Amino acid sequence: MSRKTVLIPAVELAEPEHGELLELLIEPAGLGAGAEPQLELLYAHGLGVAVAAAQAALSTARLPPPARSLISPATWLGPPVLYLANPRANLSNAAGAALGIALGLLLYAQRCPGQRLLATGALTISVASPVKIGPDRWLADKLKLALALGSQEQPLPFLVPAQVTPGVPTQTRCAVLIAALARLNIHVVPVNSLEEAVAACRRLVDG
Repeated sequence: MSRKTVLIPAVELAEPEHGELLELLIEPAGLGAGAEPQLELLYAHGLGVAVAAAQAALSTARLPPPARSLISPATWLGPPVLYLANPRANLSNAAGAALGIALGLLLYAQRCPGQRLLATGALTISVASPVKIGPDRWLADKLKLALALGSQEQPLPFLVPAQVTPGVPTQTRCAVLIAALARLNIHVVPVNSLEEAVAACRRLVDG
């Protein structure tokens, strides 16, 4: 399956109880495409800051090579185009889309296993350390958005920051929501870095 899907919860700063799951699609750009991923549509959708953070993160992340089972040159369909199936105007809290965009590119490039996942997290880049995922004080509102997906036939990973605020673990603050999503076969995985997120995806697929 050439198309990859990343669902990214987005909430408004002024009204965090109102939000939507953005559906990020990553698929072959087709004939005539250049050598690089096509990201222009995401800039038009208000995700320019998140795109820039994702690109910077991927250029510095200390990621292992793809697992042998993931490498499939015969099925490589060229560089991808990324776009939102349900774009929203005037996004006011888009920094958390960076993790989803980065993982989407890794999914397509066969650097991370899977076809579909949820992700939210702002990325902080440092050459001397892993690409950190910052705390997210709106995380509970974002987890609530995923409840609307209902029960899933296949396990659906949801990569999120490990902390809601500095020193406050997601597992503790959001325990009730995490349990409710687990009953829907949506598995919340708190992570501290992009590298941890990729490793978590591999564990979920292998396990």
